[in-house]
Amino acid sequence: MLKKVKSPTIVFALTAFLFLCLFWIAAFQGNNKNIQNPIIAAPFFNFELNNGETINSNNTNGKPLFIYFWASWCNSCVKEMKLIENEWNSYQNEGYIFLGVNVFDNEKDASSFVNKNGITFPISYKNQDSIVVEFGLNGIPEAFFITEDLLIKKKIIGPFDKKELKIALEQNRGN
Repeated sequence: MLKKVKSPTIVFALTAFLFLCLFWIAAFQGNNKNIQNPIIAAPFFNFELNNGETINSNNTNGKPLFIYFWASWCNSCVKEMKLIENEWNSYQNEGYIFLGVNVFDNEKDASSFVNKNGITFPISYKNQDSIVVEFGLNGIPEAFFITEDLLIKKKIIGPFDKKELKIALEQNRGN
């Protein structure tokens, strides 16, 4: 014979479930996308750019560096690439290095994406997936703000807006 479940038991179970849901949201969402500490050394990198040049850890000439990992199939990358392009137009004459690193994509789709969206900041298409491991990517998109001394000062995991981008670029400059 089935016993009748009392309503306090149901209320307790629902309360516990809601508490766990709220804990999960707080722990894995929201402000955790911005990782600021600890500041760590950037891994050695060597990227072939779409203009035929190469940028690597040895030729940044003591300039701050912004690296954006993206893919043509990434929905939020469309908006962010346009934000980055606008900031690139402001920062390129100040010696700030911007770099879009295409991963998990094919060069044809990525190149079409760049042309369609009028992107002019340096892009690297030919990247081995191992670079994802070296930089410790969690997914696409991710943005890295690297100091003149090649230290990762800040990393933004996931989408960002114009204000977040501008603040991070300014905080990374002049260190």
